[in-house]
Amino acid sequence: EHNAYCEVYPNPVNDQLLVKAEGLQSVVVFNLEGQRVLVTESSTIDVGSLSQGVYFVRISAEHGVVTKRVVKQ
Repeated sequence: EHNAYCEVYPNPVNDQLLVKAEGLQSVVVFNLEGQRVLVTESSTIDVGSLSQGVYFVRISAEHGVVTKRVVKQ
């Protein structure tokens, strides 16, 4: 199965955001202004320090790049 399928949960998120993607390479979190607020290669992301609001999570994995919208509570 070769696609860019990935999951980001829970959504909305409080502290720990989990990314499930085959061949995960990097995760970049952007705020609504397009600023990078977090960069990691981990599938477990600590977003506890981020302000409440909407973020975009760009996941680069083996089979492509996917962007997901996440709400931080």
